[in-house]
Amino acid sequence: STCNTAGMTYTKDIVSLVNSSCAGCHSGNSPSAGVALSTYAEVKDCVVNGKFIGSIKQDGTASAMPKNGKWSSCNVSKLEAWKAAGCPL
Repeated sequence: STCNTAGMTYTKDIVSLVNSSCAGCHSGNSPSAGVALSTYAEVKDCVVNGKFIGSIKQDGTASAMPKNGKWSSCNVSKLEAWKAAGCPL
């Protein structure tokens, strides 16, 4: 199967990945580890600083996330493509 990473945007592609895997713990008034991932700006900041990608790649550079599994390589590639494109909304 192929993984299409062309034209990734936050609203079309990334928000659903974040909501399904991250928002349960990283939202609300006291997000886990103080890392909020509820808004575009919060997700973008975390992706741009490199911690988000390190976490989901589980490469040892940041706390491995999600705790209950691992993102598929396709979903990681989608996030990396979104970052490389400048994190379009």
